[in-house]
Amino acid sequence: MFDSVTQAYIGQQLATELPYALVCIGGIVMALAFWRRAPSSSLYVLLACALSLLLLVVHPFAWQIARRVFEGTAVTARGVNIAFAVFWPMERGLFASLMLLAVYSGRSRP
Repeated sequence: MFDSVTQAYIGQQLATELPYALVCIGGIVMALAFWRRAPSSSLYVLLACALSLLLLVVHPFAWQIARRVFEGTAVTARGVNIAFAVFWPMERGLFASLMLLAVYSGRSRP
């Protein structure tokens, strides 16, 4: 399906994001370990980490598929670049928002 250059690019992208992926895996393990103690916080951590991990793996493949499907003019390529450039920070913002929600959920007012 993908040529060797594309496979190398996907491998490089996944290797670059390996520390972030390990943090997400650690977050999932911690959320499951603390589920009984703090269920709502654990749920938000689990959602944030699982969604981020899924998108982290899917992103390089989606990028290559979009490049091939929308191959053509420079305007089309620019549109694909802009779409991916906007999507990735939005995903990171969602991750941060869910993590903040996890920190403050379930706390009673002093």
